[in-house]
This record gives sequence, C-alpha cells and structure tokens, in this order.
Amino acid sequence: MSDNEIETHKSFYWQHLRNVWFGAVELALNNTLLNQLEESMSAIPAIYRVNMDIVNLYRASEKMVGGTANYAKGDGKNFVYFKNKYHPTTYLYPLVRACGGTRQDLCVEGAPSILMNLPMYLQFLHWRMDACGTSGDGILATNLYLNFKSSEVIAQLRVLSILHIAICMPVRWLAGKKESLLDYDFGYYDMGKALDIMESAFMEIIDDPSKFLDEDYMMGLFSEISDKVDPFKAYLEYMFEEKLGNIVENTKSDDDKVLPYDQLRAAVFYPDRDDIRRTDALCRELAFRDESKATAQYLSSIGGENSLGVISESKRKAGLGKESSNSTSESLHGTVTHLMKVSGTIRLDHAAGDGMLQTNGHVDRNVSQYIKKNRKKASNENETPSLFFQLPEELRITAMIAAKRGAPALRKEHNVALKLQKEADLRRKRIEHEKNLENAKEEYIKAWDLIDIYHSERGWKKLSQARRVYNNLPGEPARLKAVKEQITIR
Repeated sequence: MSDNEIETHKSFYWQHLRNVWFGAVELALNNTLLNQLEESMSAIPAIYRVNMDIVNLYRASEKMVGGTANYAKGDGKNFVYFKNKYHPTTYLYPLVRACGGTRQDLCVEGAPSILMNLPMYLQFLHWRMDACGTSGDGILATNLYLNFKSSEVIAQLRVLSILHIAICMPVRWLAGKKESLLDYDFGYYDMGKALDIMESAFMEIIDDPSKFLDEDYMMGLFSEISDKVDPFKAYLEYMFEEKLGNIVENTKSDDDKVLPYDQLRAAVFYPDRDDIRRTDALCRELAFRDESKATAQYLSSIGGENSLGVISESKRKAGLGKESSNSTSESLHGTVTHLMKVSGTIRLDHAAGDGMLQTNGHVDRNVSQYIKKNRKKASNENETPSLFFQLPEELRITAMIAAKRGAPALRKEHNVALKLQKEADLRRKRIEHEKNLENAKEEYIKAWDLIDIYHSERGWKKLSQARRVYNNLPGEPARLKAVKEQITIR
C-alpha cells in the first residue's frame, strides 16, 4: 500500500470527553447552590467543613460507613451490624470508591448509592449516638448529618443520579463498545449522533425544565440509537429490567434479590419519599455547551469539524470498527500505580517493567494447560501459550541472559532520565519562587513603612496618647482615617 492510499484519522477519547461534561455539571451545580445558600452556610461553624462539593460528601460517607475505607474515625463495622439488625430486607446500594482517587464522572456515579441509602444513613447516625453512647459526636458525623438533612443536597443527588442513568451509563457503553458495532453501522464518528441528541434534549429542557423529571423523555433520549444497535438495546434492558442485586450477601434465591436500577428509576422519577419529593422545583435548573472544548468538534449545530453534519459518508464509514480509546495505556498506568502502592520501596522502572509484563502477558505461563480437566470446566488443551513460551528453549535462555546483561545500562538510563525530570521540576519551582519574591518585595516595602509609622509619633502606643491625638483631629473623616491606619499597622 502506497503512502497516498493511507488515510489517517485523528480521534479523541470519548470516555474523557464524557468526564469533561460531568466535571462542568458538577462545578455548575456546586456554584449555583453555593450562591443560593451563602447566608445559610455562613451560620454553620467552619469546623464542620460543610460545603456543596458533592465528591467530598462521597468521601465522607465512605469514611463513615464504608466497610473498606479503613478510616480510624469511621464506623463501617457498626453500620453493617445496624443494617443487618434493623433493615435486613432493605437493599444496600454499594458505595462508589471515592477515597482512592478522583475522576470527573465520579460526581454522577456516586450519587445513586448516597441518595438511596440516605434514610438508613440518617437513622444510623441517630442510633450511633443513642446506642453506642457517642455523645458529642465528631466532625465527620456532624458534617454528614447536616448534609443528609439538606434539601439542596438531596436535590443535587437526584439530579446527578438522573444524569448517571440517562446519560453517563449509555454513553459509557457506546464509547467502550463502538469498535465492535461494525455490523450495526455504528462507529467512532457516530458518537457525534449521541452528542447531537443530548444537545437537542438539553435545549428543550432549558425551555421546559419539567422534562428533566419526565422518565419517558430522559430514559428515551437514545432510543434512536438503541433501535438501530441491538446490543446497546440489550444492555439497557438488562441493566434496568434484569440485573439483580442481593439483599442478603451470598444468597442464591431470587426472593432475596431486587432490581436496584429499577428501584432507582422509580425513586428519582416517581418518588414516594418526602425528602425527594420536596426537591422537584430545585431539580429543574441545568445546561451545557462550550465551543472551547474538544466536544464541540462533534456538535452538528455549530458545524464541528468531526460532526455528522460536516464529515462525508466515506469518512464516517472509515470510523466503523476502529478503536479510539487509550484503554491499553490506561491499563498499564493502573498496573504500575498498583505496584507502586503495594510494593513499598520498588523503583519506578521496575514497577513499569513488571506492569508491562502483567498487562501484555508476554511471559504468562498459562498454567491452566498443565492442569487436568475439571469435571465442571471445559478443556484448556487448545489455549495458546504466551509469546515468551512460544520461543524455543535456546532463545528463551538467550533472552534472559541478554536481559540480565542489559539491566545495568537500562537502570543507568532511567536514572539519567529521572534526574533530568527532577532538574526540570526544580527549575519550574525556582521560577515560581522568583516570581513570588518579586510580588513579595512590594508587600515587604509596605510592611516596613507600617513598622516605621508605628515607631514614629504617628503610632499610638498608649491609651492617653490615642485619646489626645484622636480628640485633636478635625472632624469624623480624619478620625476614621487615623483609626484605620492604627488598625492596619497592627
């Protein structure tokens, strides 16, 4: 194939684009509620750290009631006891891991569990003080109690839960599966169709906010795509109509299971809880479009260069069956991060090498082929061994000898690269420090001027001096100016 026959397509990672949307939504909701509650929040002591940052609420909840947070001031074990004793037939929505890091779609993914478990959490906080005798409870519990009692917080959770099931889950599936949808004439560039649908829907919601709380409208946003792409339709039906959750751990009986996403849909669109019903009016405030973001390239309404309204049919078809994600590199990064955390003093290059081997599986022994057939499992005799074990024994030995001999040079090269990176980081910090010094010089000069004033006759050092000078000043403006100056120099 000649160079003229090769066509290159530049693509963006749709999972990251989706995260940018929800990052903007989180910020907009946070700022809107902060403006509305500025006066009320000023009355809450700062020590309780109450704010409208929803991800902070997820982290606080995980610390208090999460079974795996390992937070010294949390009470996950008592919560499990409380739930099993007083709510044995209530489904407990699993918390999303928020303490181990952050990602922008966490704001919507974490909302359903807090919203649905909230009555149980409130009862637990009461029970904890009464039954466990924790009078004068700590900052964490008080923070959660104040948040859980707030209609504004519940409204925020409700809005984000709707966005999760109506937008995040469908778009996440399409973004992750688009390269396998060739048979359904859906590919990379067709993701722009989902974006056009969303933009049109949110424009309508701005004109008629009640549509945001309309289940048929919100949950049917992508019906045009699901009618065309059968696996997508099957996924939505499974998640909302078939997927079961255990009320009791490790149960095998369907009688002890529920449809968690079906219950969530009913709770956000047809609430029977008073705390959720009271948020109807507050939930009708929302919106988004930013031409500076990469997402704008896929919007047909503004002529985005990669939108379906602009690209040719041949270019659209060229995107069918093509992977456009960085899942491979992200998998490697995740493996290396895990190794750095659990291995203590491991070197970065060692963790990276081990991570590459684990991710790529080049030296996997495929031990299952050496194990006798289990009566309940199919035979593994036809499984292909990994790349390293496909080599002849002589080449495997040669590769190991070469790796051992080359290891010192690679370590040295890594050390040099790491040193250059640290030097560049130090240069950046030095430049920032010099800038801060320049800014501080003027403040330093002003401070010395105030010190000189204090030690001069203008500085009031005794009460008698202050009264004498104050009474001799002509008029209130001069007196006010003098008092302000004395406050400033102190």
